[in-house]
Amino acid sequence: MTLKKSTIIAFLLLLPVASWCRIDSEEIKEMDQSVEVPRIGNDDIRIEMPHYALKNSYIEIHVKFVSPTHPKLVLNNNKLEFIINGKNESLTFDEKGEAVVPVKFDKENEVRIFIEDFGYGAKVTVISLWLLVLPVVLIFFWVLKRAFFRK
Repeated sequence: MTLKKSTIIAFLLLLPVASWCRIDSEEIKEMDQSVEVPRIGNDDIRIEMPHYALKNSYIEIHVKFVSPTHPKLVLNNNKLEFIINGKNESLTFDEKGEAVVPVKFDKENEVRIFIEDFGYGAKVTVISLWLLVLPVVLIFFWVLKRAFFRK
């Protein structure tokens, strides 16, 4: 009998402690609403990229936060999901708030980057490799012709 009585007494003594430690779901909702993280907008990010690219080659696009301590960047451990040319890309930013994205130009010559309220679009002049190689080949043959067929 004493074991049953001591168990009941211990239960009755611990019941107020257990209810005191319990967190109400309404309190959690209030805490979540009190913390407001600003959305990423056009004033928060800068994009740097070359204006020209070779066809079927990659260029590096530099995505830079104006403030490396942006709350969204800090809360997500410097990893954010961007939509780049219609594909989800996970970018990891360094301590300076910079990330580099390789983008390949084959059919399209446009870059579109989105996240939350930020949007960026630019056209890149895509140059075929033949346009660079052809003048060099023509000059090479002209020099050979001049060297072998001298009068």
